[in-house]
Amino acid sequence: MIHEFISSNFSSGNVLFPFHIIIDSGARLITIRKRKLIGYNQTVLKANRIVSVHINRFNELLFMSGITITTASENIYLNGFIPKDAIQIQRLIESLL
Repeated sequence: MIHEFISSNFSSGNVLFPFHIIIDSGARLITIRKRKLIGYNQTVLKANRIVSVHINRFNELLFMSGITITTASENIYLNGFIPKDAIQIQRLIESLL
C-alpha cells in the first residue's frame, strides 16, 4: 500500500515547495521529494537502511511537527507536518523496520 504525505506551506522552508513523503509498504521504500524552481530533489530510502524515526514538536502555535529520519550515514530532517500526519508517518516507517 502506498501512503503520501505533504508538509504544510506555512512552515519555514516550505512556503513555495513543500516536502512530499511517499511510503510504499509493499516495496519497503520511503521516497522524499523536495521541489525546486526547476525540477526536484528526490531521496529514496530502503526500509532496512533506517535506524530510527523521531518527531520534534517545535511550534506549539501552529501545531507543526518535524520528523528526523536517521540512517546509518545521515540524518534527514523534514519539517512542517501536522502532528497527526507526523505520528502516522512514524508508525508506518517503524512498521517497515
